[in-house]
Amino acid sequence: MAIEQNNRDEVLQREKAFHDHIFEKGYDENERNVVLKYYDTARASEEYLHTVLTRICQGKKALEYGCGPGGWTLTTLANGAAHVTGIDLSDTAIRKAKESASEYHAEESTEYYVMNAEDLTFPPKSFDVCYGNAILHHLDTEQAYRQIARILRPDGIAVFREPLGMNPLINIYRRMTPSLRTPDEHPFVMRDIALANNIFRNVAVEYFTFLPLALTPFRRWKVFPKMLSVAEGIDKILFKVLPFTRRFAWMSVLVMSNPRV
Repeated sequence: MAIEQNNRDEVLQREKAFHDHIFEKGYDENERNVVLKYYDTARASEEYLHTVLTRICQGKKALEYGCGPGGWTLTTLANGAAHVTGIDLSDTAIRKAKESASEYHAEESTEYYVMNAEDLTFPPKSFDVCYGNAILHHLDTEQAYRQIARILRPDGIAVFREPLGMNPLINIYRRMTPSLRTPDEHPFVMRDIALANNIFRNVAVEYFTFLPLALTPFRRWKVFPKMLSVAEGIDKILFKVLPFTRRFAWMSVLVMSNPRV
């Protein structure tokens, strides 16, 4: 048990060091451009996360997992949340998040803490909403789910956007660009999604970005937004009619509620 804990502590230290560096120095410009060209095709999942949060956060107390420099926190606040707390393992991220909150005069409606998302220090049932953007795949998934369930109120909702790791082509790209991610992260597989059902009674998953990835070379074209909309529409049909194709999606959004604990 002690060995396992020591190993987990080492993982968290590597995660912290990586993100402290990224939030302070940023990615290499060439590496960043490589990443962004693919994220241009992931529009639908980000828009869906934004839509869900806007709907469920009205007047609520929310917690952002892995808040980074605070951009999503401020957006959630602007879209109707009563109060947003952000946590991150990176000291640099929290410092920048506090600076952003001050710049937008949001100090009274936001709080930020350096905190391990696998071991939250908040009392039980502290939040109405818990959410995050590409954070759970950096964590021990089951431990994170249990922490989220513990701090949610009985009618609370958790929403997370996470990358998937079952598309062979995407995995080849990941192996070719190791410097763009931490060595310990693990894009979600079906087991990670299934674990959510052990912790929450209600789990809904939406899948995104299969065919749109093929449009990456055309992202500079004027008709790219229209092409992307068509590909996103086909994705929806494929994922509904042929459920096995969901495994080849790049992004997922999980909406979880009614904790079992």
